[in-house]
Amino acid sequence: MRDGRMIGAHQVADVDRQTISNEMVGREVLLSVRKDKAKAGEKVLVAKDLSYIDDFGIAALDHVSLALRKGEILG
Repeated sequence: MRDGRMIGAHQVADVDRQTISNEMVGREVLLSVRKDKAKAGEKVLVAKDLSYIDDFGIAALDHVSLALRKGEILG
């Protein structure tokens, strides 16, 4: 299906991931991307042993340590 419409029907044994992906998107799809290994940037923030108790007395943070590096994507 694509945009709520039936695009094709296949027997499972007769179809591969590439065909399914192309039909779903409506164009050729790259199923793998070659990426160079990322280099760790310098540390821009270091926090050690953080703890926080919220207004209800619940430990929101309990001895958390972390280091953020330049160029990292966090989420």
